[in-house]
Amino acid sequence: MSRGGAAGHIHLLDAHGRDLNAEFLPGEELWEPNGQRITLTFDPGRIKRGLTSNERMGPPIAEGQRYTLVIDKEWPDAKGAPLVETYRKAFRGGPPLRVPPDPKLWKVTPPRAGTSEPLVVNFERPMNYPLLQRMLQVAGSRGPAGGTVAGTISVDKNETEWRFAPAAAWPAGVYRLVVDQALEDLAGNSLGQPFDIDVFDRVTEHIATTTTAVPFSVR
Repeated sequence: MSRGGAAGHIHLLDAHGRDLNAEFLPGEELWEPNGQRITLTFDPGRIKRGLTSNERMGPPIAEGQRYTLVIDKEWPDAKGAPLVETYRKAFRGGPPLRVPPDPKLWKVTPPRAGTSEPLVVNFERPMNYPLLQRMLQVAGSRGPAGGTVAGTISVDKNETEWRFAPAAAWPAGVYRLVVDQALEDLAGNSLGQPFDIDVFDRVTEHIATTTTAVPFSVR
């Protein structure tokens, strides 16, 4: 799609068809490099409890309320051609999710040694698709599987399943699924903390990458 005018062509309507123009955070457009996926961010001040915007205006999506996402057909693609028709997606707000994802609840299905079967990880909830592409990797902990394992990642089942196909057959051994704790679910909760935290907590000047490991064996 063309860039720079997304805000004028993407609308969120309430149950009465009224345009809710203060739900999304204004500013830069968050595009994937190929221009086929854009991320719209709700105003954090509307989500985090205890902030003025949340108390005065309420959350951007309320539990039980119905909404419609509308994308105008006049929005041109990267070559200037408009959409064939306007896109509409009706949905209902669900309950707030303020609990971080827990790797202990993930189901890890190891492959068999000597095969190129994928490692399959099933999550307890949908996770952030772009982050799943770069925040999980497979490494060996000892024996013939030492080092990072090369392979191909795929995501399925509405972002609840992560699959890793190795570039070569699996040797028997003990491995680790290494997960960046910044990995988020669809509500913005990361492994390290829920999204709904006190925004006045001290922020460090240096960004440190923290990981957690989920062991599994290939036999």
